[in-house]
Amino acid sequence: MNDLQKKQENILKIWDILKNHNYYLLKSNLPSIIQFFLSLHSNNSQNKFQTGLKLAKSCDLLNAIKIFDEILKIDERYTDCYYQKGLALMNLDKKNLDYLQKSVYCFQKAIEIDQFHFDAYKNQGICLFQLEQYDQALKCFDCAINYGLYDKECLLYKAKVLQINDRNLEACKIFDKIIEEDSRDVESYFYKGVLIILIQVEVYPYITQKSINRHNNILIKLLTLIQRQFQFQTLGDLLLDLEKEDEARNYFDKVIEIDPKNLYAYLGKILTFKNFQNKMKTLNEAIEAGNKSNKLLLIKGIMILALGDLLQNERNYDQAIEQYNELIGSKLSTQESWMLYYNKGTLLFIQNEEIQRSL
Repeated sequence: MNDLQKKQENILKIWDILKNHNYYLLKSNLPSIIQFFLSLHSNNSQNKFQTGLKLAKSCDLLNAIKIFDEILKIDERYTDCYYQKGLALMNLDKKNLDYLQKSVYCFQKAIEIDQFHFDAYKNQGICLFQLEQYDQALKCFDCAINYGLYDKECLLYKAKVLQINDRNLEACKIFDKIIEEDSRDVESYFYKGVLIILIQVEVYPYITQKSINRHNNILIKLLTLIQRQFQFQTLGDLLLDLEKEDEARNYFDKVIEIDPKNLYAYLGKILTFKNFQNKMKTLNEAIEAGNKSNKLLLIKGIMILALGDLLQNERNYDQAIEQYNELIGSKLSTQESWMLYYNKGTLLFIQNEEIQRSL
């Protein structure tokens, strides 16, 4: 008999006492009754919360929010529930001002209950930033940063707010902090490079030659790490739109030289090819380079499926079956999996009939 069953048995005994009007015994067992129902309530809320988390992780945000609301009706001081509801509203539609305002409210409730909730401060700041309430957002980021936890996203948002408020030198110091942590952080070099240009325009007469040289060195670093990569990627996309596939491919290759794991450069390069073999070769190169994204695996699966169909039409049955076999186990949608097994089954049936006719 487990603990819950023991408690239930005890409650039944208490119920018998109540039916017999033995109020003295009932009074002496009252603490056990309260503890039992409190434990049931606690377990129920926790189970519901876990269900809400699972729904949120599977992107069923509306139903997740409904469950969080049900819990908060029972327990108005459930910190994590407010926080997770805020996240769900925030991710539901990041451009919807109403959702963002409701997220701010949820994060505020979480902070009121737990004033040390780092993530609530940070995400409330991000929502306020999206709502263009920059001064309030800055207060949130400051509260989060004061805990001493290094969080690149939080620092970047604070730097952006400072830049919007024309506090460019302070923003530069934040980018320096990020670069100290990761000397190849492209995004920080980019923003710092932009700010340095603004600073030179604004305060050029007042900065020393040493500072100018230091700024120029940062700009050189910026150019080597970021300008070519973004420039090549943009040119590649543009030439692809103009149907100049060969030229576009050259620029995507240059991006890959700078950043061998750049998923979007590989995807762009795949689009420049018209035949399956080169598309598949590029896909395999991307996967070998460490791009294990579901998107790449799905594209590869669809291409293998299409290639199998093509080979089937050409009556190259063995090679078509080999392509289908390679696809089994890949991440495909239900419809694509159905097509795979249906086509392979049809192919094996036709192949068997041809073998029978040749005997």
